[in-house]
Parts: sequence; structure tokens; C-alpha cells
Amino acid sequence: MHESLAESSIAVDAVYYCPHHPDAVVEMYKKDCGCRKPKPGMIEKAKQEFNIDLSSSFMIGDRWKDVEFGKQLGLKTIMVLTGYGKGEYTYQRNAWPGRPDHICENLLEAANYIKSCCYSGTI
Repeated sequence: MHESLAESSIAVDAVYYCPHHPDAVVEMYKKDCGCRKPKPGMIEKAKQEFNIDLSSSFMIGDRWKDVEFGKQLGLKTIMVLTGYGKGEYTYQRNAWPGRPDHICENLLEAANYIKSCCYSGTI
């Protein structure tokens, strides 16, 4: 991923992921940890490492649980309609306890939306 992005002159400061799952088959990954969503471990680590202001940050996801996770941490939320997004939006949105702050067709549209907010001062 880093190499592919670098070809387009895009730098990524860090990538965070959680390899754990309470029901994992591989024993070393079988645990209930603080970094698996909806727990905030990965966000908290990034916040500390990069001094991130969560109230000025965005959570982009293709599932309601991503949106809910972002809202719990005070992030602005964007749901993309790629991946699981279109199905969740089409068939489950009436059951959601809230709404994302914004909905975009894909990650590029989400990035452009964030860019327009940041440069226009509408955050």
C-alpha cells in the first residue's frame, strides 16, 4: 500500500490495524484487546503519536459501526457507499440510531469533501 501511494506522491504517516479477534483460530491473535473496534485503542495511539485533535478529525467507513465508533470519539463521520456501505445504507439505515455527518459515493469523494471543508473553514 505504501509503495502504491508513494507512486502518486502520497505519504502515509502510519497505518494502524488490529490483528486480534476473540474467536481467532490462531492462538496468538485470540484475545479481546483494546485496539479492536469499537474500542478506541488505535485512535488513542494515533492521537498520542501525532497530537491529533479528534474534534477536527474524520472517521470514514463503509459500515454503521464505523460511524458509531467515530461519533463515540467525537470525530466527524463520513459513510462511503463502497464496500458494505451501499447495502447498509439501502437496507439498514432506518434502524440506525443516528446518521453519519456526511455520505459520499467513495473514498475519493470523501477526501475531496474533507479538503473542501478544511480549506473553506467549514469544519
